Amino acid sequence: VIFPKIAYKNAEELFAEGKYEQAESWYNALGDHEDGEIKLTVIRAYSQIEDGNYSEAIESLLEKGVCVTISYDIENDATLMASAVMLLSTSNNDGNTFTYTNKEAFDGMKSQSRVGYRFDKWSLVSYNYNEDNTFNLSLSSEWNVETYEINIDLDGGTANNRDSYTIEDATFSLENPTKIGYTFMGWSCNNSEDLSMTATIEQGSHGD
Repeated sequence: VIFPKIAYKNAEELFAEGKYEQAESWYNALGDHEDGEIKLTVIRAYSQIEDGNYSEAIESLLEKGVCVTISYDIENDATLMASAVMLLSTSNNDGNTFTYTNKEAFDGMKSQSRVGYRFDKWSLVSYNYNEDNTFNLSLSSEWNVETYEINIDLDGGTANNRDSYTIEDATFSLENPTKIGYTFMGWSCNNSEDLSMTATIEQGSHGD
C-alpha cells in the first residue's frame, strides 16, 4: 500500500536533491495529485530542454499553470538586441526577457535575423523550477557568418583578387587589373558610368 503523504514526502525530497528519475516514480504513485502532476511535468520538461525541445517543454509547463520566463542572450549585440523580434506573441516582455502565464500567449520559438549572419540555433544556458510555481529558462543564440560572392568582370584583364568576403572581414581593396595595350580607367559598380580608381569593401559590408 502506498500512503500519499509518504509518497509525496519522498518525491519532494528526491526532487529537491535532483534525483528526478527516482522522484518521478514516487510522483507517479501519487495518482491524481495536482502538485505531483506539476512536478512530473517539470521533470519531463527538464528532459525536453536538455534535448533542445524548448517549445515542447514550455507548452507542457504552461498547460499545468506554471509561469515561464525566458531570457535571451544574443551575444551582447546591442544593435541586434534592440531590433530583433525574438518571439511573436502577446507576452509581457522587457528587453530580452519574456514572461508567459498561459499557453495561448506562447507562439513558439522563432528563428532570428541578423545582418551578415545566418541563425543556427538556440543553445541552453540555464533553467530552473521555483517553488512559487515559476520556471526560468535562459538561452543564447548561435550564428553562422554569411559568405558573399565578389563578382568581377575584368574585361580581359588580369588581377589577383579574392572572390568572397564576410561581414567580419577587415576592410580591403581590390587589386587593379592590367591588360596589355590598355590603361586601366577605373572600377564601375553595377554598370554605373561613374568610375573609381579604387574598389574598397569596408568591414561590416554585406551582400553579393
